[in-house]
Amino acid sequence: MNVTKTLALTALLMAPLPVLAGPLTDLIMAPGTLTDLPDGSVVRYTHDRRLPGIPAGQDVPGAATGVPLPDAVVDGEVLMTVAPGDGGPQIVMTRVEGDRTKPVASFSAKGPNPVLIFFLENVVRNMAAQTGGSPFYIRNTMRATLAESAPDLTGDGPRTVTLTPFTADPNAGRMGEWAGLAVDLTFDPGDPGMITRLAAHAGDGPGTYSETMTLEQ
Repeated sequence: MNVTKTLALTALLMAPLPVLAGPLTDLIMAPGTLTDLPDGSVVRYTHDRRLPGIPAGQDVPGAATGVPLPDAVVDGEVLMTVAPGDGGPQIVMTRVEGDRTKPVASFSAKGPNPVLIFFLENVVRNMAAQTGGSPFYIRNTMRATLAESAPDLTGDGPRTVTLTPFTADPNAGRMGEWAGLAVDLTFDPGDPGMITRLAAHAGDGPGTYSETMTLEQ
């Protein structure tokens, strides 16, 4: 990702977010998940992204939308480092790919774990790029699905909640494999804000989109 892409993604992540109130979001977006970590602590997620192939000489359908086009990521990491700030502890997010470290954004530690918004924004950008659809429509639909989710969280141990935002969408017929987009969120109800795994895929088999982030223990 070049500087322009990084700045554009940062602007999207730092934009004001609508209130996402619902049974699931009240858990996984609870504020203050990282406030108890001491300065200098680093939370690490592995990061992998596979993209559909584009025939030679062709652009992705969303190339002209102005959305930063994503790159494939192999054996990457996303680091969230606790650092002091004027308004209290900050979560400084960076991406590591090979020997390159790229800044993403800083967030107040008083807020929710920012990894969820980072991951979902990546899914939005990828879908917009591959389909040519409106990132605003895609983003709003995904947020509404997240807010409306009310999974059964009874019992013990980790839970995986699967979101399928576009299966019943009136525009699904124009979305191709992306109409079946599935987003899996794995967390322990005992500490739901510390999401342990995020995964998304559209289509099956090689040559389709998939993206995962996994908390390193």
